[in-house]
Amino acid sequence: MAETEFAEHIYGNVDATQCSNLDEDNVYANQQTITTETRDERKTEGGKFTGGDTTEVKYYRVAVVSLGLLCFLLLAVIMSVGITGTAERDQLRNEIQLQQLMYNNLTQEKDQLQALNTNLTQEKDQLQALNTNLTQEKDQLQANNTDLTQENNKLLGIIRWTCFGSSQYYISSEQKTWADSKQHCMNLGAHLVIIDSEEEQRLIYTQGKRAWIGLSDSETESIWKWVDGKVLGDSGYWMKGEPNDTNGEDCAEILPQKEPLASWNDESCRKEKNYICEKAK
Repeated sequence: MAETEFAEHIYGNVDATQCSNLDEDNVYANQQTITTETRDERKTEGGKFTGGDTTEVKYYRVAVVSLGLLCFLLLAVIMSVGITGTAERDQLRNEIQLQQLMYNNLTQEKDQLQALNTNLTQEKDQLQALNTNLTQEKDQLQANNTDLTQENNKLLGIIRWTCFGSSQYYISSEQKTWADSKQHCMNLGAHLVIIDSEEEQRLIYTQGKRAWIGLSDSETESIWKWVDGKVLGDSGYWMKGEPNDTNGEDCAEILPQKEPLASWNDESCRKEKNYICEKAK
């Protein structure tokens, strides 16, 4: 109640005439003043915004230019690295191709050498087989030759053997040392001739060649023995003055140009002469 009265008191004191008589020009003046102030404030605020925008634009432009330069430098580096990498890649590719070519050539050479080695190995094996065959053929031919030689000697021996009494005699056409002559007679199944009688001495004398007989003193000097081990004794058909053992003459030979009953001579056993073999019929 008190509040109502207070309000009425306040608003009751207001003069309605005064309110109605307000000058319309003052109202518009106040409105213009307010509008002007508002514009000034906006200008002032607009001026502040414009100044700040200019600084930020400068910074923005510097940043853009710096970023552009950085991008350009980065692009230049990338291009340089790319060019260098491309050159190195091309060089590496060329080296790889060269190495591949060399590898292919070496592989071909290796294959050729392996093929050549295989061919040479085959040829070596063939030559070894051929050599083996030839060696076998040579051995066979040598064996055949030995057999033929023995047969030929037998045939020649048959032709050359001379019969007398109970013995056969072979008079050689080749010359050998006394020891070789003894061995050859043994190979023929005979021995160097042993003269047991005057008749046999005369027969051997007539063969007409200077030849070895089966008599020597090589075991004991001055003790003459026949090849069968029998000692000659005091008998013999020596030439005058023989045997004299000149220069180690230890083997006996017969000389047909002397007297038939004086035709033996001692001679060096190392000399080569004809020889006479004897065997039983």
